[in-house]
Amino acid sequence: LAAVAWLCFGNLRTHLLDTHDADSFADHLQIAEDWTFFFSDEKAQASGRPIAEATKFLFFLLFGNNPAAFHLLSIAVHTLAAFLLARIVWRQTDQIVLAALTGLLFLTNVTHFQAVHHISALDYPLALSCGLAALLALGRGATPQRPIAFAVWLCCGTLAHPSIAPVWLLALYLIWRRS
Repeated sequence: LAAVAWLCFGNLRTHLLDTHDADSFADHLQIAEDWTFFFSDEKAQASGRPIAEATKFLFFLLFGNNPAAFHLLSIAVHTLAAFLLARIVWRQTDQIVLAALTGLLFLTNVTHFQAVHHISALDYPLALSCGLAALLALGRGATPQRPIAFAVWLCCGTLAHPSIAPVWLLALYLIWRRS
């Protein structure tokens, strides 16, 4: 998966900013001056997704507003999501080839290329990664194998992007079905 990600997206490190990226970068500078601005509705990119915003800001603290670094972060998180998806499929089906193909299909899906290109879209694979990690923490039994990790991952995923909320329903269904 890492090799495919590099082949498909490695050139993104030379890309500049895309949709909403300049707004996010401007917000990083203002938050660095006054940390309370993180909670402000005045942010240019106030998404209401605190985990995703905090992740991007922490990355800014490490690498500054470097588009190449942020594009590489986006590639890494997308690759992580593909790996976690493959792991879930492998766990559910015990078919490693099917799992690998699932991860590869997610990673190289052409409809998802634009999301990889703009840094602001990091929210989606971050939420997906958290949701998939929660399902992995759920395990195979009627009760979660790691209940605290399960709950934390689900909450983080929802706070990264609310689109992952259906994983809560899937998890409840799996628990109900197993019991």
